[in-house]
Amino acid sequence: MGHSKRHFITEAFAEIGKANYEFDLDPEALQSALRRLDAMMAEWNGRGVRIGYIGGNGLGDIDEDTLVPGWADEAIILNLAIKLAPGFGKSVSPDTKAGAARAMNTVMSKTAQSSARSLVGYGGAGRNGQVLPAQPETIALGTDDTLEF
Repeated sequence: MGHSKRHFITEAFAEIGKANYEFDLDPEALQSALRRLDAMMAEWNGRGVRIGYIGGNGLGDIDEDTLVPGWADEAIILNLAIKLAPGFGKSVSPDTKAGAARAMNTVMSKTAQSSARSLVGYGGAGRNGQVLPAQPETIALGTDDTLEF
């Protein structure tokens, strides 16, 4: 079970020093951050980084569970903080930027799919010298709503 969108948003705001408590954030700031979170996750999805995020268009339920695995939490929080900071007159520290890069590397390594390598037109030797045909290289690319591995 993942965290809610509100969790990621409040943690990102805390990272930039905007608010340490949920009640410090006004509804407009939360709605703006929700739009940025959904847009960031849609962009990741477009790049092939599929982590199971239950998407939206920035207008969904902020308390909805995202179903994101724990190993992606830090990447979401820190990258969202980097995206939110300029809009609130804040700047992120070099440590936050470095942490975001490290966390994104973790996400990329967990979501990378390597394709099988084969010589074109040759799939390897079978029994008794029989040559097996090459397997087509296909990877099913699902959306976050219908992951296909």
